[in-house]
Parts: sequence; structure tokens; C-alpha cells
Amino acid sequence: MTLVARLPMEKMKENSQRASSAPTRSMRARSAAVMAPSCMSRHQLYARPCSRMSQCTQAMPSPPGSDAVKACMKPIKRLAIEPRFSKGLRVTDAETMDVVEMVLVGRVNKQIVNGLNQVGGRAVGLSGSDGKLVRARPWQEGANGLVGEVESVDPSVLAPLLSQGYIPVISSVAPDAQGQAHNINADTVAGELAASLQAVKLILLTDTPGILRDRDDPGSLIRQLTLSEARELIAQGVVDGGMTPKTECCIRALAQGVAAAHIVDGRHPHSLLLEVFTDAGIGTMVVGRTARPTR
Repeated sequence: MTLVARLPMEKMKENSQRASSAPTRSMRARSAAVMAPSCMSRHQLYARPCSRMSQCTQAMPSPPGSDAVKACMKPIKRLAIEPRFSKGLRVTDAETMDVVEMVLVGRVNKQIVNGLNQVGGRAVGLSGSDGKLVRARPWQEGANGLVGEVESVDPSVLAPLLSQGYIPVISSVAPDAQGQAHNINADTVAGELAASLQAVKLILLTDTPGILRDRDDPGSLIRQLTLSEARELIAQGVVDGGMTPKTECCIRALAQGVAAAHIVDGRHPHSLLLEVFTDAGIGTMVVGRTARPTR
């Protein structure tokens, strides 16, 4: 799922005045932040009152990200749909896609919306189909069935919602040019939405501390990277597995004008507040500038 939040400018300005003139993790000129909470639980939300942020970021997602996958797998097993694989990757056929769309758009999305509303937010559930928000195309020419990638984004449907203080919660299911639904990686959708909205921040909430030099050592967290350093870590194999699409998503968003991208452990209470409103942060921040920002 992807959440699009608009944060209060007066608080960002106040925070910026306390900081040095060099860029930090703090919000700057624009107020939009796009969050992809892959750690979002279907049932739990931490509600933490905080005067420094709007209601949308008082709702802190709790783990685990596998909940959505588990939610999809239960009806798939119940319907006795036989899983198929191609080169080790699951193939999403039309029958499976029906279940994925039903669960992600119809169930998980609404549970997140309800959770945000219950803790004081004003959330609205959407998918890529709504308002032609996201257009999909088959990933690798359909090698994995109805697994898709983003062909285009039209965020105009979000403008009136954001202007009225609503929090769009967007399922990463979107149609292709023929109207066939595809399942797209949520981090990828969030990155493309961040770029199209000219967001100042892309924040990926996950169930790991961030980018680690040693995947088995949480103490090896890399707190800050430039765009070129992020690319090097992928090439060196330091970033691999599930962290690769997240890092690639950050790189792509930065290349399209997003000021900073963050990978944060959403299981940590106040994680979003600590990452955005402290110079040290608690996750990994990727920035596009060659000069390293001070803290």
C-alpha cells in the first residue's frame, strides 16, 4: 500500500530554522510525503499523539509486511488454485489475479483506511484504476503472467483529496491499456507517485532497520547514502534480495526530482517522527546530491 501525506508547513519551517543551513532529514520546501508501508499490519496501528505532525503521521504502521501476502494466500489455497513458477518466481495468472485484487483492494486497503480513520485521520482507499491513477504494463513482456510495472502515472485525482486533508491509501493494483488488472510492486508505485507529485520525501516503511552493510548485523546500518553510492552497493551485491527493489525505487525517485528517499523500520514506535524530525534519524536516507549533508 502507498500513503500520500501532506505535512504542516509551519512546523517544517520551525524545524528548519533550528537546523543548520545544510540539508538534513527535516522537511523543507514542499510538504508532500509518499510512504510505502510494506510493514503495514492489516489489524494494528500505533496511535501516538504528537503536536509536530498532522493526523496522518500520528498513525504509525506496525508489522509485518507478510500480512498482505498471507491474506492473499488463504483464499488461493481455499480455492485450490495451483501455484505456478517461472525461473523461481511465482506466475500470477488471471484466476490468482482475481484473488489478489479482491484481497488487496477490497480487504487490506479498507482495513488500513479504517485503522487510520479510527486514530483521527481522514483516509480514502484507492487503487491504480481510480481516476486512471496508474497505468500498468506487463513485467518483462508477461514472463510472470499478470505481474506488472508502472507505465504511467496521472496523480490529478489526488490533488483535491490532499487539498482537503484526506490521506489517499493506494493499492498497487492497476490496469493495462486493455483494462486487465496487474499486480505491481508497492515500492515501485510509491516511487513513481512521489516523482509525479514532486514530493520532497519518499519514505519506505519496512521490517528491517534500513540498508545494512552486513545483512546479519543490524549494527551495520548505513544511515546516509548518495545516489551514486546506492548504485555502487547494488553493483557490489551489498544490497540484494528484497532490499534491491526498494533501493532501486529510491534511486529512480531521486533521479526524477524527489529530494530524499528513506528506508525505515516501521515496526519501531515513532519511527516516522524520529526519521523525519531528527538529524540522526533511525533508518537509511538516500540523497541525490554529491555533497554529503551534515546532521
